[in-house]
Amino acid sequence: MEYCERKYFFNYYTFALREEFPEEWKETLVLKGLKSIEMRVGEKSHFLLSDYLHALQAGEATSDLVVSLKENMKAEMESDFVFSKERDYQNDEDFFGKFGLSEHFYGEDVDDELPLAIEKVCGNLDRFIASSWHSKVQDCFERAKLVYVESPREPDFEAMRVNISKIPALRGISVMASPDF
Repeated sequence: MEYCERKYFFNYYTFALREEFPEEWKETLVLKGLKSIEMRVGEKSHFLLSDYLHALQAGEATSDLVVSLKENMKAEMESDFVFSKERDYQNDEDFFGKFGLSEHFYGEDVDDELPLAIEKVCGNLDRFIASSWHSKVQDCFERAKLVYVESPREPDFEAMRVNISKIPALRGISVMASPDF
């Protein structure tokens, strides 16, 4: 299994700093929560597509719903952007698990990049809907007995459990999944 170096560093080495280097530890906690605008576009695209797939699976994916999902995502991204921009990155009480854009942390003026980021996220959903994958996924929902669509906003580990008890060839083999959140 592979992870990006950034994720590996922040998940495994950050807490090793806690005892001997408390200031560096605090800084790494802030850095762990940072994402670039482009990373945020990917994450928000994932969220939007997951919301759409849940609606598609429930048979509720209308054009009005797509517009509503996009409007909600736009509002969410604008709110996140304001929070990140106004956040006090030097406040010790404000560093645990809080989101922030790396561009804001480093003092960059990126206000003009938000509309483009929102456009990219909404465009990613449009491209999926227009692709051949859309009909393949819809067909899978209609024909399969059970299809699990991950909710990246609220991980449900119990729903991700793989039941292999009825597959004799897999008995005695550990099956693990790694959700990407």
